[in-house]
Amino acid sequence: MRAVLHIGMPKTGTSSIQDFCGENQDALLQEGVLFARTGRIIGGRDKRRHMGFSFACHPIEAAPTNIMRNYGLKRALVRRSYAKRFWRRLDSELARQNDVQTVVLSEEGLFQTDHPSLIAEAHDKLRPRFTQVHVFCMLREPYALLSSSYVQAVKIGTGETWEVYRDRMLDAGVFSPVLQQWRDVFGPEQMKVRVLQKDALEPFADVVGFKLPYTSARTSNVSMSAIGVEQLRALNAAYQKAGKKRPKAVRKAFGRHMKGPSWRAPASDAALIYDRLKPEIAQLGASGLLTSADQEYVAARWTPEKAVEKRSPNADIYADGAEGMTALLKSLFR
Repeated sequence: MRAVLHIGMPKTGTSSIQDFCGENQDALLQEGVLFARTGRIIGGRDKRRHMGFSFACHPIEAAPTNIMRNYGLKRALVRRSYAKRFWRRLDSELARQNDVQTVVLSEEGLFQTDHPSLIAEAHDKLRPRFTQVHVFCMLREPYALLSSSYVQAVKIGTGETWEVYRDRMLDAGVFSPVLQQWRDVFGPEQMKVRVLQKDALEPFADVVGFKLPYTSARTSNVSMSAIGVEQLRALNAAYQKAGKKRPKAVRKAFGRHMKGPSWRAPASDAALIYDRLKPEIAQLGASGLLTSADQEYVAARWTPEKAVEKRSPNADIYADGAEGMTALLKSLFR
């Protein structure tokens, strides 16, 4: 039995992949593919992502993440007990599947881990249970990736300006540092890295090995308008300056009323991003992790000019935000 561990990156169609697997789990099972329940059914609800897997692999000695705290996994003793329970449940689930060839675990938060020991724990726990473990990771064009990632960071609560966020991400490295950590632990032959071109499901299906129609997937994330993103960031910064926690209702209200074509970084930043990432993109091309088709795509499409050719200037969509802002204010202050 083989495992495919889908680690992200975030903003590369992960939600579409997870929703597809959740909606088609019975049909996938007919093709010998198990979208494991263990780790994604939390508190009786299907999260469509295997948060529980990352919880079980999180180093006991390390501080819990915010999301772990939200699920009551604050104390080391509780987290240790959870991890033991997780692996017992996974073993029990696997034992009931006689005709399964491939088990899928999907959690985009794994790409963002700050703990190399989490990756080692994932390897040490998976290898005895499976004959082969493939680490599946999707990459995305850098300008679009950083733009979308910034919007997500604002939704979560950052008060950073785009320029501060951009430089922090570029300084840390966008692709190579994380890929290298997973490669060092699992080995290059186990890495299945693909570049997002049109549809994340096509490369996912190729790696996992199923033939279901991809059209049954749906888009999960609704875009927040450019003015919504900028106003929410300013509000986040104000809450942080005051030393207060932003109420959950704020994000929900912005998401409900400030929909529209999403924020994108200034077009002039595309050249800066590619200049800063030039060594990293060259390293990626020389790593042997990309297919020949993906290498050709990166060479042809990953350029500053191509990155912004279909971009709508943020200024063009500010006028559409007045009605949404009115509804937002009524929602928050009614």
